[in-house]
Order: sequence, then structure tokens, then C-alpha cells
Amino acid sequence: MSRTFKVLTPTEARIVGALGQTMYPREGGIPIDAAQARAIEYVDEWLAALPLRERVLVRLMFVLFEVAMPAFGPSRTRTFTRAAPEAQYEYLCAWESSRFYFRRASMFGLRSVFAFAYLADPEVQRQIGVNDGVDVLRRQRAASVADQVGADIDPNANVAVLVDAVDAVRVLDRERRTAASGGET
Repeated sequence: MSRTFKVLTPTEARIVGALGQTMYPREGGIPIDAAQARAIEYVDEWLAALPLRERVLVRLMFVLFEVAMPAFGPSRTRTFTRAAPEAQYEYLCAWESSRFYFRRASMFGLRSVFAFAYLADPEVQRQIGVNDGVDVLRRQRAASVADQVGADIDPNANVAVLVDAVDAVRVLDRERRTAASGGET
């Protein structure tokens, strides 16, 4: 990864890329993975817009998921980015279903960041049926596996997170355009 980012270091960009690919792989319900959806770039732009304190906390969250793998993961000798994809997936599932609230809450925060990043991509929006609103997506959700019990990082269950995030992504995008135009609406 030789790109230059506004906030992310090369190591953080690798972590963000690996986390995104684990949650949104090409083999998921939507044939666009996190890399194709430019999740790293979105996260970097989003971090640049955050106040310093929150920016530092989110970056620390990414590092936490990277370095905690030897303590909590199926691969006790590797960091997240060095583990096999299957171990990465199993590791994130364990965070989501942990008996410890801190781990579940951290996973919810991580999942939220990547839902926003993934949904910001126009092709992802087109693939999930978002055209003039979320009505199509809500109809899809009604018949979706997203309402079944199970890990939300399952690529087929991410529709539930996407539905809730569509409107928020639009608000963020509108605010970003307003800020870029000097506050004019």
C-alpha cells in the first residue's frame, strides 16, 4: 500500500484494509469488496473530518483489533493483518459474540465505521437497490437473512446494518459537500 493518506499511517491503512475485507469480502452477498468500494479512502477522509480526540480514539480502536488477536483470536501468535482470512473472520465473530460488553461494543463501533464506508460507494448503493430512497432496501430486508439470529459480520447479514446506515451516509455526504462549498447550501 504505497498510497498517501491524510490521517492513516501505512500500518493503519493495512489494518483498515484487512478489517474491511473481512467484513465485506468479494464473496459476500454483494459482489463488491471493501477495497473496490474504496473503504480505506473513505475512512481516511472521515477521520480527517473528526475532532482530534475522536480521531485518536478511532485510530486506537483499529490498532486494538490488530494487536489483540494473540490474546483473543484463534491465531495466538499473529496480528490480525498477518492471520489467514478464516482466522480473521473467526476473530471478529468472537468479538461480536463475546460475553464481555467492551468487546461487543468495540465490534459494534468497528462495524458501524465500515458500514458507512461501504455504503458510501455508488456501485454498492446501486447493488443493494438504493435509488431514490431506502424503500427498496427495506423490502429486501423484510425477506432477508439479516433478521435471523447470527453474527452480523456475516456478509449476507450486513443488509440490516446497511439499511440503518443509508440515511446517515447521505447526511454525512451532504454535510461534506456543504463544507467543501464554503457552507453554502
